[in-house]
Amino acid sequence: MPRRSEGHRTMVRPPHSNSAIWCFEDPTCPGQGCVEDSGCRYCDASAIGGPSYDGEACPSTQSLGAALAADEGCTADAKPCAAPHSNSALWCFEDPTCPGQGCVEDSGCRYCDASAIGGPSYDGEACPSPAPSSGCTVDAKPCAAPHSNSAIWCFEDPTCPGQGCVEDSGCRYCDASAIGGPSYDGEACPSIQSLGAALAADEGCDGMTYTRNYAEGTPHECRCDSYCDDFCDDEPNGCARTCRILNGVFEHIPSVHAGDRTCTWYAHYVTNPIDYEGYDCSWMTGTGEGGHGDDCQDGTSVGALKCREGNQNQNNCHF
Repeated sequence: MPRRSEGHRTMVRPPHSNSAIWCFEDPTCPGQGCVEDSGCRYCDASAIGGPSYDGEACPSTQSLGAALAADEGCTADAKPCAAPHSNSALWCFEDPTCPGQGCVEDSGCRYCDASAIGGPSYDGEACPSPAPSSGCTVDAKPCAAPHSNSAIWCFEDPTCPGQGCVEDSGCRYCDASAIGGPSYDGEACPSIQSLGAALAADEGCDGMTYTRNYAEGTPHECRCDSYCDDFCDDEPNGCARTCRILNGVFEHIPSVHAGDRTCTWYAHYVTNPIDYEGYDCSWMTGTGEGGHGDDCQDGTSVGALKCREGNQNQNNCHF
């Protein structure tokens, strides 16, 4: 859990918290105002340069406020700005020359014009361009290469540049209609066994669709392949969370483009799983990503289902 300390108090960013509100480590948690069982309590940071909250005042940490804002609000690569008091409709990046014109107060973040890399325009300097290598992988996915059309899928192709390639990024557009993605007048995308999250191909879905179903054919089944996910359902142990984790999705950030009505979502990080009815549930620590925690792959074994039942208020997977 990322943290910065001052004295015996620590400002933290626990999993599954509301990142728009500040919180601190409080040994008296859990209780009212605490973030589940994380040991963190939300607080009113208005007196120290942060967001207001209908609760107790945050510990006074003036120097920490700016450091935390810079840590949370921007990175070296431009992205939708998340610094406190910033305009989230604009993109920003971490700039050591801040504060100054175009900077978000003393956060260390500078607004920038992202129109050349698929983001919103801004009357200021251009955003730094992300590395082309981050724009695609061997498996096809929504294209993220600079100057690409994110509504089309692409994959890493060593024969690029050439027809259908995105400039000199090494990424080639492809027709993803056979694997649950959008169609394209070009070659078919490489066929992959596990698609993770697929963009909805029809206009009736504003979110994402999935291909793998959970515990198919059992009483515990979740039909993920018929679900249009807007990421607004975050019920613990519900099918929405389960379908995301099962299909390899551990976070979702809405697009800055107009018309995106999806919600921000992060997989919950299980911190202190309890053993249940004789079953060791320590394996559940984590989100399921990278083999750490419950990845929802096992939908039939008694041990997995019991551990999910015993930890139902903090886990991601159905039981």
